[in-house]
Amino acid sequence: MSELHLTIPSPPGVPELVADAERRRVTEALRSSRDRWRSLALLGADLVFETDHGGRLAFVAPDGALGWRTDALVGQEAATLLSADDLPALASNGRRRVRVRRGDGSGAVAWLGTERFPDGCRGALFLDEDAEARDLLVREALRGRMLRRIDTRMRRLGAPDTALRTALSELLDAIGADGALLATDRRGAAPGPDGMPGLQLLQLAGGALPLPEAALLGRLTADAGLDRPLPWRGEITLGDRAAMLVADSSRFRSPVMMLVWRAPTMPWLEEEFLLAAELLALLCARLDDDEVQREMASRSRTDLLTGLLNQDGFLFEIGRRLDRLDAEGLPATLVCAAVEGIDTLAASHGHEVADAALQQAATVLRDAVRPTDLIGRLGSDGFSLWLDGADQFAAAERAELICRHGVPLSRPDGHRLVLSVGIAPRLARSAISLDTLTEQAGAALGAVRAVGGGRWHVFQEGNP
Repeated sequence: MSELHLTIPSPPGVPELVADAERRRVTEALRSSRDRWRSLALLGADLVFETDHGGRLAFVAPDGALGWRTDALVGQEAATLLSADDLPALASNGRRRVRVRRGDGSGAVAWLGTERFPDGCRGALFLDEDAEARDLLVREALRGRMLRRIDTRMRRLGAPDTALRTALSELLDAIGADGALLATDRRGAAPGPDGMPGLQLLQLAGGALPLPEAALLGRLTADAGLDRPLPWRGEITLGDRAAMLVADSSRFRSPVMMLVWRAPTMPWLEEEFLLAAELLALLCARLDDDEVQREMASRSRTDLLTGLLNQDGFLFEIGRRLDRLDAEGLPATLVCAAVEGIDTLAASHGHEVADAALQQAATVLRDAVRPTDLIGRLGSDGFSLWLDGADQFAAAERAELICRHGVPLSRPDGHRLVLSVGIAPRLARSAISLDTLTEQAGAALGAVRAVGGGRWHVFQEGNP
């Protein structure tokens, strides 16, 4: 407990000995007044304090109030205890409601009574339990609103990587952090280069990693462990950054860890841990949804992005038609088409724009063929068409139409992506295999792309 030091000037015309006696009397009276105030305040207040002339806490009682040890607060700035917005209350006498920080970093609402004295201020804090309850409900509502907004944005984005990165970026903006990452146990995926269990990076947002990736994942593996009961949370120091770490599990991955880092000048608050943990639970659910979608896609015969047949479905449907075509003596033609510039578009405008272009390409191809023809998506930028009863000349007419229009994009400049087309005809009752036909159409397409694309070409033996 620090002593109260007062400087009381001598009144004009009063002898020094008399003045000294008067100063001692006034000092003792003030000290007695201070002691009485402390005793009375402690009868009802949750925490009492005094500040010195510099605004530092010179006295705090009782020990353990609001989760604080007295020696942890004495000598600290008043901002350690009070929010920055409420510090002006210490400059005057009065009573007002303020936000205070508990020893564990969480917040609380209290009534603050203050009284100025010559060298500082004394104050008494009375917790407002009703306000705390209301404040808790408000904070929970705000967290829920933020999580719903993030969930809505992720659903609209579609692409898993973009959705996860956007969610982490929203968290960084909300809590003022520098960067964040998601990592998971690689034992559930592919083994590490050393063949040992460890973590693999799923997604990164914000600034550069506080440590090189391999060192960072190794540190998390060593410090956090992969077999601890879930969920859990903690704090670690990474170089010159303070980080909070939360871990949870999903149906297909365990554990899933979220690491968030920033400068060590800002301690992590309970509210920030709660938000991070709730967001991680949401992201775990999203990861599970993506895994289910991939599993469904692997078993399905439909491409999820375009609604067209995927490779398995496309080849299966062709196989069903060959016997009928041969029985009726009809030809058919396999057409392979590629959208040029998809990778560049994704890099410059994002995967969402590239996905929209692929969907538009699927529409262009549907409009160019008959309802009885087959269309499938067979690669990141590739499509295939099967034209029943069409010879190479009929297929060339369709290809000319496709190449002429290209793929229009939803941009004010009217820009269109180029389509390249390779054609492989199948004569009636031909013994050519479907694999060979696919190779021929691919070779014709490759010849077109080799000269810049944007046109069509028919495969011919000896001159693909």
